[in-house]
Amino acid sequence: MPIVRSFPFLLVMRRLVAAIVLSSLTQAVALATTIIEVDVDYLLDTAELIFEGEVVQSEAAWNEERSAIFTTIRFRVTDIIKGEHAAEFITLKYAGGIVGEHGMRVSSMVYPQLGERGIYFIESKSRHLINPMVGWGQGHFVLARDNTGVDRVLTEERDKVLSLESSEDLVQRAAERSTSAGQTPAQASGFSHGVARGVV
Repeated sequence: MPIVRSFPFLLVMRRLVAAIVLSSLTQAVALATTIIEVDVDYLLDTAELIFEGEVVQSEAAWNEERSAIFTTIRFRVTDIIKGEHAAEFITLKYAGGIVGEHGMRVSSMVYPQLGERGIYFIESKSRHLINPMVGWGQGHFVLARDNTGVDRVLTEERDKVLSLESSEDLVQRAAERSTSAGQTPAQASGFSHGVARGVV
């Protein structure tokens, strides 16, 4: 006896298959980020520009093709630590943002906030990057004044910076982790997802 499928059964199966295919495509196209952990030496050597400044403007907009959203952030530069920049302001572009009811999210992206003061390690002033900071969050430090009036350095996630690690510190820590976990130092060297892990 042949199996006869009713129209509703076929419709449900088509929708189920379409949902599975769409889910697979969505997972494959998602903007995932994995950033290798870097130390302070790498931040200093790699940055084209390091400056202290304050966020004075932030605006998200579509690109010309209306295929992606970018957030443009304008900083008032208060001090140049490395590199050259003669203007009072600098504008940096980050992938992602919200325009009206539309949004584009980049995993692990933390945008400098309006009014935020910080120290920013810029990888390149001229190249268009997903995030212009060296090592993403690892090149983004926030300055916050405590109740005694002293500026404290925080990570982009607002964790206190207690010390900075050199290359040797990271290698030593990786070796210690690998011994306790039964891994090689390379396996235990650590990856972060945009968090300033070069800081303890």
